Amino acid sequence: MSLFRKLFKRDSGGTMVFDDGDDIAKKLHIKEFWIDHAVTLISETIGKADFKISSKKEMGGQTKSALYILNVQPNPNESSTEFWIKVIRKMMLDGECLVLNTGTALFRIKSAEVSKSVTVGRTYSKIVIEGPGDEIEELTKSYSYSDILKFTVPNEKFQNLVNNYYEDVGNYIASAAKSYRRSQSRKSILRTQNQNIPIADQKGNPITFKDYADKLAGQVNSENDEIILLPAAINLEDLSDKTSKNSEDITKFMKQFGDATAAAARIPLDVFYGTKTEKSDGTADLINFACMPYIKIIQNELDGKLSTEKEYFEGTRFILNKFALQYFNIISHATSIDKLRSVGFSHNDIMKALDEPLVDEEWANRRYVTKNYMNVESDGKEEENETKE
Repeated sequence: MSLFRKLFKRDSGGTMVFDDGDDIAKKLHIKEFWIDHAVTLISETIGKADFKISSKKEMGGQTKSALYILNVQPNPNESSTEFWIKVIRKMMLDGECLVLNTGTALFRIKSAEVSKSVTVGRTYSKIVIEGPGDEIEELTKSYSYSDILKFTVPNEKFQNLVNNYYEDVGNYIASAAKSYRRSQSRKSILRTQNQNIPIADQKGNPITFKDYADKLAGQVNSENDEIILLPAAINLEDLSDKTSKNSEDITKFMKQFGDATAAAARIPLDVFYGTKTEKSDGTADLINFACMPYIKIIQNELDGKLSTEKEYFEGTRFILNKFALQYFNIISHATSIDKLRSVGFSHNDIMKALDEPLVDEEWANRRYVTKNYMNVESDGKEEENETKE
């Protein structure tokens, strides 16, 4: 369903009409719609990928066990996908997400008291952790800085959009809704040459011209079918606009702010509005420009907190599998995959990159270089020597 269909109804002629201005003005706050839509796109894209460890040497048992926590079940109550989606959402909406690493589980931190240490690692106490829903739990134990994964938002422009534009847009939408309601109200003019003409109600009791006008206004604006008695000396003229009002101004503004939100989040417009075609590179741009800054922050923090200094300098790295961020048809890319084999990639190297099951056979790990590459520094001398021999 199109995003705009969630906001607006259409009349029988296909024209968008604004429905229930008060409610929509309240609900169309940016965090609940455009910003939330941008956050959902990025968080759900990153959340469906898994982590891998790249290492040249044998890793410690603790580093290996971290993969299960990162990729399967971070804590007893959440799956990895659910957990990481909420981490990204918190990063984008709050500017930062703190995660407690107990060694056997990961928990998002709602609040904590932090010491002001500068020369030594800070201490986190009175930690309140979040559950999968609205549940919270305060911990009595204090933890050191090395136990806290600190993911700070890398996109200040988007954060400023969340913090500063929220109130302005809310006020604009509320004002636009009020203006729309005024345009939809019925306006009439009551004409008479003599306001002192005798007028009586249905029971024959005399009433003033003003009282008659007030009663007539109630009958005209009533939703019920009524017969209105109008003396010959009085003329009632409807001044309301006969044309159907639509929400063109609000729609135009929402599109403008949608574009601004997509730009701040670095999301391609065709992906943001769901109009991407098969030939579009929108998904690749979404990953490269919108998702990668958050992925880098997470990877760097995992490297610093989940691996030892020795493992880091030996080449151990936590890597998010970027291939899992989008659908990849291996049949349509068979030629490219074949080229990887010719430059030294083993069968299992490719299967691992594609996040497919590995083959437990010796041949699947063998590497071959079938391309006849030459050392550029030899300038053909090695080939000449081989020819002479």
